[in-house]
Amino acid sequence: MWREIFFQALNSIKGNRLRTAITITIIAIGITSLVGTLTAARGLENSLGEGFGKMGAGSFFIRGGTGDGGRGISYREVTSFRSHYPVDALISPYVKVDTGLDGVSANGKRSTPEVEVVGADGSFVGFNGGTISLGRNFSPAEERGGAMVALLGGNVANALFGGVLPQGAEVNVRGGRFMVVGVLAEMGTGAGSLDNMVILPIESARQELLSGREPFVIGVLPRGAMDLDGAVDEAVAVMRRVRRLSAGEEDDFRIRRRDSALSQMESMMGMVTLAAFMIGFITLLGASVGLMNIMLVSVRERSPEIGVLKAIGATDHAVRWLFLTEALLIGLAGGLLGVVFGLVAGGVVSMVLEIPFVVPWGWIGVSLAVSMAVCLISGSLPAGRAAALPPVEALKGE
Repeated sequence: MWREIFFQALNSIKGNRLRTAITITIIAIGITSLVGTLTAARGLENSLGEGFGKMGAGSFFIRGGTGDGGRGISYREVTSFRSHYPVDALISPYVKVDTGLDGVSANGKRSTPEVEVVGADGSFVGFNGGTISLGRNFSPAEERGGAMVALLGGNVANALFGGVLPQGAEVNVRGGRFMVVGVLAEMGTGAGSLDNMVILPIESARQELLSGREPFVIGVLPRGAMDLDGAVDEAVAVMRRVRRLSAGEEDDFRIRRRDSALSQMESMMGMVTLAAFMIGFITLLGASVGLMNIMLVSVRERSPEIGVLKAIGATDHAVRWLFLTEALLIGLAGGLLGVVFGLVAGGVVSMVLEIPFVVPWGWIGVSLAVSMAVCLISGSLPAGRAAALPPVEALKGE
């Protein structure tokens, strides 16, 4: 019986190709929006997670206060913090250099506006999960003496030198000429990527490019047995002494942990997932209305066929499942088509953003189940009407 019901449902779908195609398309659009968005979101989440993992989720940053009255962290406070912090930790301070509209140039080529110039020491690369692919890092003598040297991120090196670093290559940063001693391996799009950075020794930046008022940021990565909460508490205590805050004064600096940033990112991805599901579900509801309308019309048009089936012995149960099978086949076709389109769309977004392509298998299963359930529910009323149709009344149209 089930074999006959399946093939008869298939033939009925073929007989209403236009209306069926429209319904399948609406369902596919809903599933495409859901699967495509989630594929891209999962790729972005993995990329950011890998970036935080490389940088060390157990690290944190110390920044100056915000607002008009906020006071940035000075270089003197950086050195004082470094000498007084009692925890075994990698301390990596840096300061952003304002290049204005000039940016960074070399050999008559100019970098893109996204390039960021920072003054830092040799620990900055490792602290942020980077590696040297060509050349070397700063030497201690270059850091102390303020040598005119630079490290280039992968994208900057490709833009200025075409990926081939010539001997004695130099870059121009706001009128200062810095010899390139190393190029960083490309990290790709993600949290903390160094691809669009030019890194100068702090002393070089202070002597050549800074006014002395620029705020520093202190990166701290504990290496000892102390837990992160204890390391943060020690950092707060030291910074209060360094900035000469009395017992009654509030902290005029901020500490941001990388693991809290990761939690915020996961929360945002959860909101994206919920939004994608709601968009897809609302679209599927629209498709269910269209499917119900098509099948109600189909019941009226096919009443003679229903009458013949009942006259030759078809039960109400068999007629009901004939129409339900049609609804399920339409839902399955729309769901599968939407999954394919969604994966393609997610793959294109992943390729453009240069993030991993991750297939959300769980959500694909949920999408197919939802599309089938929506079609089953929307087909229940027409199927019930078809099953309840008396054979004599159904045959009046013959």
